Amino acid sequence: MFSRIFLALVVVALAGCATPPGKSHQSIVTAQADKTVEPGPQVWEAPAAEFPLICILLASDGKLIFKGGFLFFNEGVWRINSASGNTELILGGTVPFPEAPVKEQLRKHAGALAAYDSARRLLAYKISEQTGSIEFGGFVFYRKPQCGAP
Repeated sequence: MFSRIFLALVVVALAGCATPPGKSHQSIVTAQADKTVEPGPQVWEAPAAEFPLICILLASDGKLIFKGGFLFFNEGVWRINSASGNTELILGGTVPFPEAPVKEQLRKHAGALAAYDSARRLLAYKISEQTGSIEFGGFVFYRKPQCGAP
């Protein structure tokens, strides 16, 4: 009899370790994955050289804004994909998606680019807190606290 009571207590205790009511296992995994990437805002800056300084702004409200260059891709949106953990940029504007250079960048595994979908105008970057730079349009962008472009 004591062993049955003990077994019942063990089962109840283990059930308490299960996913809390109202939370799916997926949402717990998502929350853990999101800890590796800043939810926003994020500023990525390509320093001035042959071309003026350019910024990619990932605003807290999900807007993707270019400053100083690539203005024809404004205004886009961005998000963190909960399944992959990738930071997804969806380019705005009406100019054609830059598929050829993006395909080449992905082939070379350059600039943290992990995937793209030209039909959706989507670029997926593998960004973590340790990621110091990303590549976009042949420019290297570095993480900065604020944008220096006008």
